Amino acid sequence: MLDEILSKKILSILPESNNIQELRFREGYNLIGIIKNSYKEFNYIVSKEDIISIIKATTNNSLYSSQDTIKNGYISYKGLRIGLAGEGVVENLNLITLKNIKSLCIRVPHEYDFYHPYLEKIYNNFDNTLIISKPGLGKTTLLRSIIKKISELSYNNILLLDEKGEVSFDNTIKLGKNIDVIISIPKAHAYSSFIRVLRPNIIATDEVFGSVEIDAIQDIIRCGVKVIATMHSEGIQTINQKIYAKLLSMMRYIIVLEDVGKIKEIYDRCK
Repeated sequence: MLDEILSKKILSILPESNNIQELRFREGYNLIGIIKNSYKEFNYIVSKEDIISIIKATTNNSLYSSQDTIKNGYISYKGLRIGLAGEGVVENLNLITLKNIKSLCIRVPHEYDFYHPYLEKIYNNFDNTLIISKPGLGKTTLLRSIIKKISELSYNNILLLDEKGEVSFDNTIKLGKNIDVIISIPKAHAYSSFIRVLRPNIIATDEVFGSVEIDAIQDIIRCGVKVIATMHSEGIQTINQKIYAKLLSMMRYIIVLEDVGKIKEIYDRCK
């Protein structure tokens, strides 16, 4: 995917893409990457033209078509999430878009072979599940892996709310015969609208944030629909806020990642 959006000059200084986890472009500064979990500064000064070229490539030369995500600080492209930093354009106290973009953060998705003996129980006896870790350790990848496996093993209808397109690679990959995917729609709207018409047994969602979403998840579970979700956190012990403690209380299984692609522990609250 990187070869579709980066110049030949930049590609020539990078290692193989399967070793790249993240690239940071800051106008006027050296290109920085995370390569195999290690920080690396490249001997290449990022130009304004580099940033403009990447934005054009990832929006198919149509900034207007991507305004809904740009105003939220990112562009989604075939599973890549490109974070943006620039100047906000505000009208009537509402953020309309970003301009004068000076920085890009490109996160490159990878597949990992997660292993933990308790995963088999989750596959075969699914119940509400929360995956937590610090950023960049593979929460989204594990979410994708679990729903694909459940789709293979059962006839549960799974609805994936993939607002940023990271789980389904913008709906360009096959996830399973029993999975329906909604992308680029705010989750708050999807929770209340699409559940009624698609009648899922399981809802999958990435990066839960804030009380509104947690209240929506509580309503979903009350209606008899199971949920699998991810959330940024260093561990269970650091989740002190009342609203997130409420989320934990709804979950049977809590999966904690400790390193890239590595499960630290799986807690079963019914044991």
